[in-house]
Amino acid sequence: MKPCGLRVAMRLEQGANLVLFGPSGGGKSHLAAAIGLALIENGWRVLFTRTSDLVRAGIAARIN
Repeated sequence: MKPCGLRVAMRLEQGANLVLFGPSGGGKSHLAAAIGLALIENGWRVLFTRTSDLVRAGIAARIN
């Protein structure tokens, strides 16, 4: 079995997204920031946003 980090990297290379969800105060933002920073340091582009902002942008795109 491949290490977890390698499996995640392989999925991201295939165009997969990383979505973290769970109860408030669980450390999702902290974990996402750490993962995003590691990806940026390795040459990846990263978008860090809230789900509500993505939904709003999707609705605006449909209207236009």
